Order: sequence, then C-alpha cells, then structure tokens
Amino acid sequence: MSKKDNSLPVLVGIDEISPLTAHIEEITQLEPEYKTYLESIPSETRRRIVASVTKIRTGLHAVAPIMCLGPDECPFIAKCPIPTRDKSGTLHPGPYDNYPMGKECVLEKFYMEQKVIEYMNHLKVEPSNPVEMAIVNELAVIDLYKNRCLMIMSVGDKSGQGRDFMRVDVIGFNENGDIAETSKIHPGMEVLDRLEKRREKW
Repeated sequence: MSKKDNSLPVLVGIDEISPLTAHIEEITQLEPEYKTYLESIPSETRRRIVASVTKIRTGLHAVAPIMCLGPDECPFIAKCPIPTRDKSGTLHPGPYDNYPMGKECVLEKFYMEQKVIEYMNHLKVEPSNPVEMAIVNELAVIDLYKNRCLMIMSVGDKSGQGRDFMRVDVIGFNENGDIAETSKIHPGMEVLDRLEKRREKW
C-alpha cells in the first residue's frame, strides 16, 4: 500500500482544499455557543485568556513550575532563595511583597528556563521546529520534576519523612495496644526512578 501523500489537494466539488488547511480550519472553528461566551466576557478577561494560551504555546517552562503560595504555605520554603537565615539557622521569610504570589515559583521558573536553554544548545535544536521543541520541553520537565522530588527528599515531605528514603505509616494497633507501623521506600524515590526511565527513553 502506498503511503498517503498529505500534500495532494482534496477535491470538494469544484474547490481544491489542502488536507492540512482543512484540518486546521476544522480544529480552530469556534462553536456558536463558545463564540457567544467569548463575546460576553469582559475584554480584560479575554486578554488574559489569550495571554495564557500564548504562554503555553511558547513552552512548558511557562506552565510547569509550581505556583508561589507564599512563605507560610510553600512546601519548599526551606530551599527558596528569597528568605534569609540567621546564624542559628532560623528562617526569616521577610515581607510578602518579596514573593511572586500567584505566579511561577522563582526557583523552578529559572531552573526550568535554564534546562530548556541547555538542551536547545546541546541538541542543536531549531526553535521553530515543534517536534524538536516538544522533546526539549519534555526533557526539561523531567529534570524539573526530578529536582522537585530531590527537594522533598532533602527537607522531608509534609509529615517530615523521606530524608532517609523511607516512609513509615501507621497501619493500626497490635494486640498489646501499641501502634503498628510499616516501613516502605518513600514514594518520592519511586517517582525519581520512573522519571529517570522516561528520560532514558528519550
């Protein structure tokens, strides 16, 4: 069977339409209900929607980093470069204005961007090639997630576990009324292993 040639036009009545052009037009055709919705929302809201789509199109480095929740809720505040520490090691968060609240985490944003640049340079990627850029973004995201796992293993998860690569869970009580526990490899270690396998495939 011969390979289908997508460059050949499709005859529709007396018109000739490129298969690719026709497919793009079909994808981008707005449904009447959705078009009405877009027309009904404020112009500033539409501007934010367009801006967010543009950010996604320019690369995962714009959406993959976690959102900054501020020093009180950030699970990685111990690794954040914004707070200061005194001689005793006590963390001083400083004013909230120092944090990009609701925006990308400073640490992960620049880490992700640096990884994208490094892979583009190393692999000699053409920025206009969507396939090559998809590979670069995938590799950078894998590195970002691995770094996030390593931070968890470094400072511990929400319950303070993982620094010894283990997690201890309470499963009940024994016949003496003592707490029964079970130990297992921390899930962060398992995620690291899966991420490394994904990178090896690429």
